[in-house]
Amino acid sequence: MGDFNEIISSSEKSGGPLRSNPRLQAFRSAISDCNLEDMGAVGGSFTWCNSSTQERLDRGLASPAWRDVFSFSRVVHLAPSRSDHVPLMLEVRTEPCVVFPRRRRFRFEEMWTNHSMFSQVMEQSWTQPQMGNPLLQVCQRIKDTGSTLLEWDRAVFSSRKADLELTRQQLQQLLQKPYDPADQLEKTRLSGKLYELISVSYIGDSTHVLSG
Repeated sequence: MGDFNEIISSSEKSGGPLRSNPRLQAFRSAISDCNLEDMGAVGGSFTWCNSSTQERLDRGLASPAWRDVFSFSRVVHLAPSRSDHVPLMLEVRTEPCVVFPRRRRFRFEEMWTNHSMFSQVMEQSWTQPQMGNPLLQVCQRIKDTGSTLLEWDRAVFSSRKADLELTRQQLQQLLQKPYDPADQLEKTRLSGKLYELISVSYIGDSTHVLSG
C-alpha cells in the first residue's frame, strides 16, 4: 500500500496530458504478474494533485489469498494533511465492523506543543502529589495528565480544531472534483490555511492555563 506513481486507467486522472495506453497496460500487467488485485477505496477518486491535474497514485494491493482471510478489509482515503498526497488508512478485518459506543480515546495533538503554555500545563499536572508505590504514582500521573490535557484542549483549541476540520472538508471536496482550472486559486488558499493551522506556532492566552 502506498504511492505507486502510476494509474490503472484513464478514469483515475483528471486534467493534464493523457497517459499512453501501453503505460497503463504495463502497470496493470505488473499487478497481475505479482498476483495482486486493487482493493479499491472509500472516500473519493483522487489521492494526489498539482496545479494542473488530479490522479489516483496511491492505492492498496492484495493477493487473493490475503483477501480470502481478511475479506472485510478496506482502504480509506483520509482528509488532506500537509502532503500533496491524501493519507491512506488500511482497515484490516476478518468480520464485518460493528460499532459500539465508547468513551473518547486519548490522542496527543502535535499542535499542543506549539502553544506557549503547553510546558506549564504539563508541569502543573505531572508534579501533583500522588499516593502509593512509585509504579502506581507514575500510572496515576499519566492518567491525570491526560485528563488535564483533554480539558485544556477543549478550553483552548475547540475553535481552532473546528476551523481545521472545516478547511480539510472544503479542500477534500475540491480534490475529489474533476480538475477545473477555476478551482486552483481556492485550492491553493485552502492548502496554505491547512498547513498554517497544523504547523504554525500558536500563541496562547495565559488565562486558559489550568491550575492544580
